[in-house]
Parts: sequence; structure tokens; C-alpha cells
Amino acid sequence: MPETKDWSELAERVGRLEKQNRRLKYAGAVGLVLAAVLLLTWPWNQARPRPPEPWDTRAITAGFHNFAFDQFGSLVFMYTLANNTNFDYSITSESQVQMTRKMADGQTLIPWPGFKPEIPFYLPARQKMLFLIHSSLSLPLKKPAQGETAHVTIEEWKEYLRSLGYGGL
Repeated sequence: MPETKDWSELAERVGRLEKQNRRLKYAGAVGLVLAAVLLLTWPWNQARPRPPEPWDTRAITAGFHNFAFDQFGSLVFMYTLANNTNFDYSITSESQVQMTRKMADGQTLIPWPGFKPEIPFYLPARQKMLFLIHSSLSLPLKKPAQGETAHVTIEEWKEYLRSLGYGGL
């Protein structure tokens, strides 16, 4: 009888080993399938387009500095541009700039023809520069009286621009 018991213990051990072996084979197969999926999808994941980084609205800031009139009586706006980044910034072509203005609702941007920025320009990192925008608008000058100089007041310019539909200036 002791032999039967030894055989039954041995059969029980073999059964446990076979069960453990099946579990290991199953885990190995699952691991191989996951590895194959990762290896096959990795090139696809690397090739797909990445979303652009969010626009940093504080990278380049502008503040109104002043305005003047050029030799032809056209209005020239002067802005101070500040580069708040650690990278240089340059504009070399007019195609890189789009002049827009806000409509009266204060939210809608529309093209602003007749205004041309002075290009090209280069703005080094952490520096400021004076940026000029030339206007094709010119106020019809009044003929000066004897002894007066021909000049235009700010109020006259504002009124003229409002009459053209540029009320937000």
C-alpha cells in the first residue's frame, strides 16, 4: 500500500506542476502578444502629428507709445514691443503679419486694410523695440490762414477716423 500512496503523491505533484506550467505558458503568451502590439503600434504613435503647443499670449506684448504724422500727412502709430521670452523673434516678410482690428462689439477681429507694419524687424530675447505701423489714411488738410501752419489736432483725427468707421481708436 505505501507504493500507491507514493504514486498518488507523485501524480498529485505532477498535476500541480502541469497546472503551473499551463499558467506560465498562458502568461508568456499574453506577454508576447502585448509586446507585439506595443512594437507594432510604436512607429505609428511616433509618426502621428502632435498637437501644437498652446499660444503664449505673454511672449510678445505691445503697448501703445505714441502716434505721429509722416511727411505726407499720413498717420503713423508707434508701439513698444517687448519680447518676454528667452528666444529671439524676427519677422522677415509681410506674409507673416496680419493686421486686424476689433469691431464695435469688442470681440470680432476683421482685416484692417490700409495699415502696414514696418518690416523686417528683429527683436532679441528679453528686449524692447519701437514698432511702427504706417497708415494709408491721411486727413484732408485745411488750407492754413495767413501766418498759420498746417497741422491736425488729435480730435480732428479721431473724428475723421470715426467717420471712416474706425470708432475703436
